Amino acid sequence: MNNPITKPALTVSLKKPSIRIYKETLHLIGNPEYVLLSLNFENNTLVITPSITFDAKAHNVGKYLKHSSKSVVLYSTPLIRSLQQMSGNWQKDKAYRMFGQLASDKKCVQFKLADAISIN
Repeated sequence: MNNPITKPALTVSLKKPSIRIYKETLHLIGNPEYVLLSLNFENNTLVITPSITFDAKAHNVGKYLKHSSKSVVLYSTPLIRSLQQMSGNWQKDKAYRMFGQLASDKKCVQFKLADAISIN
């Protein structure tokens, strides 16, 4: 039985500070070994794209795809601080879930910070 296509999702925890990328999101962009998380300050968005090994800003997520967990957790205090500044109203003791939009060429997922939902 095939799984239906799911909507890309991630969770940002300001308390930990961490970003939880759900495996379904990574599957939608081709199960990359490395991903790059980019911030667009003009559009207040976070974009996840596949990356290459030697990019210094890339995160190795491939090693986690083999585990049975349902997500990959990345820790980055500077990135979390930037997201909090961009959002304008995120509270530092909360976590926020965002559902993204898969690009038509399926090479990246874009998350709008304004659409984040508090989950605490």
